[in-house]
Parts: sequence; C-alpha cells; structure tokens
Amino acid sequence: NSKTGDAVSLTNHAYFGQWQVRQIIVDGQNVWAATNLGLWKYRIRDGYHRLFNENDGMISSDVRSIVLDGDYLYLATPKGAIRFYWNNPGRVD
Repeated sequence: NSKTGDAVSLTNHAYFGQWQVRQIIVDGQNVWAATNLGLWKYRIRDGYHRLFNENDGMISSDVRSIVLDGDYLYLATPKGAIRFYWNNPGRVD
C-alpha cells in the first residue's frame, strides 16, 4: 500500500480464494501475476486491475509462468505458449 507503507508477502499467500499465484513480475508500470485462472494485471499508478483468460482469446487460462520482453509477455500454459502484446491487450497471438 503506497499510502500506508503496509506490505503483504505473496510467498506466504500462494492462494487467494480460488486463485493460485504461480509467478509475479513487475515492469515499472504494472504488476503481472501468472495464476490458474488467467493472467492478472495490476496497474500501479491508479490501481486498475484485470484478469485476462480464455474469454480474451488466450488458448488457456492456466498460466504457469511469464517472461517480459519489451511490449510482449510470453506466457507458458499447459496448452502451449502465448505471446501477449501487453500495450494492446485485445491482441493475443
């Protein structure tokens, strides 16, 4: 919490309700989390958050790991790899 300085260690909380968080990366603007229910995005500047999943065109919502490469995120899923253009999230390759 940027206002109070409080922090929560996610390593101590592997499950958030139905979500299993597998990996977290930060790109300076966003926090990204690979979860069993999809790719979770949290925008740091305003708290906007969204979960991307098969309804957004992903081949699988079961995201195992993330690699950030410029404007792309590469997501590993049990059904294969996804190249995700994070500056235009309507486009999933």
